[in-house]
Amino acid sequence: MRQLLLVLVIALVCYLVVPGLGAVAVRRRWRWFRARVTEAARLAFLSPHIQGRVGIPLERLGVFRFAGALEAIQGQDTVWLRGAELSVAVRMDGERVCMVPSEGEMARDGHVAAGIPTEPLQVLRWPNLHAIAEGTGFYVVGPAHREHGKLVFKGEAQRPLLVLIYDGDSATVLERALWYGRQQNEYWNPVTPPALVAGAVLLAWFAYQFLAVPPQRIQALLAVVLASVPILPLLPPGVLFLLAYRRLWRLGRVRRAQRDMLIFNHPGHTAPAREKASSAMRAELASLVVFVVGLGLNAVLLLTGIGGLLF
Repeated sequence: MRQLLLVLVIALVCYLVVPGLGAVAVRRRWRWFRARVTEAARLAFLSPHIQGRVGIPLERLGVFRFAGALEAIQGQDTVWLRGAELSVAVRMDGERVCMVPSEGEMARDGHVAAGIPTEPLQVLRWPNLHAIAEGTGFYVVGPAHREHGKLVFKGEAQRPLLVLIYDGDSATVLERALWYGRQQNEYWNPVTPPALVAGAVLLAWFAYQFLAVPPQRIQALLAVVLASVPILPLLPPGVLFLLAYRRLWRLGRVRRAQRDMLIFNHPGHTAPAREKASSAMRAELASLVVFVVGLGLNAVLLLTGIGGLLF
């Protein structure tokens, strides 16, 4: 009984708990990103007419946004951007950079077009970003400072910079960032693959140990089936349910993106956004039901087949 409980705990931790915690962290990070993008739309653009205090060489001016083209890179962590009226410096040390897809890939009204958000924004650390061409578009949101006559954006501990690299019209950058600013599937996150591999290997080892003891054939049968869980959805007939699951999950993701676009463009009209949110929830719940049914079907078939060999 103790061995059976251990097998179940390993499967629960490796297949549900660890990926689930990763999913919570990923969803929270993208939700924070979208909140920053929405907040940015309410901020003023930095302009040369911002008044500072006379005689103060170092001054925090406030939180602003700025859109400009790359003019130069100074040292390892400072970029100079040229806007319509002024040039600013941006301190990139420790900052993340988001690569925004082109504006032709998204419908401006938030309806599904060629730009269904199948992939999240690409997010890179500044040191990992190479070969940026002069004239590349930067959209920066965060604390602005005046340092000895220069205007400088630099992040703070509680408010890092939001840095978006884009092409096309700067007026649509925030909408595009909001449209693509979510994970394709939160369950599939950086901790999921190692957790699935660890669970499958551990359970396969337990199955091997149980098979050596005839009275433990039931434990061995369960361990074999659980060790196969990472690949079971890929086998027929369950793979048909996997395809349906992915289609429904993608629909839910699109509905959530449309909800965010409606809130962004029409903040006073909450009813359409609530309907999109409800539709997204229904699609995601249906996708999970379909996935569980397909996985359960394949598990029963495998259980039946292996049970016939062991008993």
